[in-house]
Amino acid sequence: MPRGAPRLRTGDGLLNSVGARVREKRIAAGWFKGDFAARIAEATHGVWSASEAEIYKIEAGKRICGDLEIKVLARVL
Repeated sequence: MPRGAPRLRTGDGLLNSVGARVREKRIAAGWFKGDFAARIAEATHGVWSASEAEIYKIEAGKRICGDLEIKVLARVL
């Protein structure tokens, strides 16, 4: 997709459809965003060092998630 091209969005305008489920599972696990980010970094051996802001954007549907990121999120959760 070329830079500046319109992005695919869900019916309610979100950039991903997994964010709400990620948030639900993170909260059910009793983790704060920082805890979750640390677990992501550990699972990826530091390759993906997500910030709390990045976790917020994913959960809010304001950030696109690649397929590899979704695999990591699923494995950590």
